[in-house]
Amino acid sequence: MRSVNLVYMFVLLGMLPIFSIWKLHSEKENVHDLRSNYTQTLEMAKKLNSLKKEYKDNRRLQSELQRVIAQNQELQVKKKGDITVLTSQNINYMKLNNVVSKLFNDSFNLQKIEIKRVDDIHAQLYVEIKW
Repeated sequence: MRSVNLVYMFVLLGMLPIFSIWKLHSEKENVHDLRSNYTQTLEMAKKLNSLKKEYKDNRRLQSELQRVIAQNQELQVKKKGDITVLTSQNINYMKLNNVVSKLFNDSFNLQKIEIKRVDDIHAQLYVEIKW
């Protein structure tokens, strides 16, 4: 009986280092994967930062907004701190489509946009743009 217990003890002591080495190897692979994911995340953050600088050019956006306002005389412009408000009480649907497509297709930071139908061919427009 003592020899059987002794055999079990040696088997257990032999399996313990093998199990420890196996777990250590799997954790080493996990650390390697995490490092590669971290480097990929850093590269993506750098790309996003460069895109942010490119698309958040306020001078270009201001000139685009001035062009939209110049093309549509129905738009009234009010400035409230860092927010620009565009309103129109009676704008044609064709002009409304033109204004909204230009605002959505450019990189304006639209805080709020409301469009209400007045009749078959006219609508009310309210847009807040944050700088």
